[in-house]
Amino acid sequence: MTASARSRLAPHLAPHCWISNFDGQCVTLVTDEPCLALHLRHQQREIVKQLNEEFARRLHQSFTRIRVRVSSQPIGETGKPVQPSSDTGM
Repeated sequence: MTASARSRLAPHLAPHCWISNFDGQCVTLVTDEPCLALHLRHQQREIVKQLNEEFARRLHQSFTRIRVRVSSQPIGETGKPVQPSSDTGM
């Protein structure tokens, strides 16, 4: 679901966002860049429309809003937060 949603986001947003949850009519998007959270909130109407176009039939529900969260960890290639390395170099 995240890969599909990313393909519909602006190129500067896509690598920094992933879907962490959807509950009822709300989708939670997470970003690793606080400044991008503002962009996502401003584009809420367009994002909701795009998600509904692709997922409403398959999920048998439609979304009415998004919730945006900011992660303190960077996002890796898999779309999941990258865990800090515990390697001490010894």
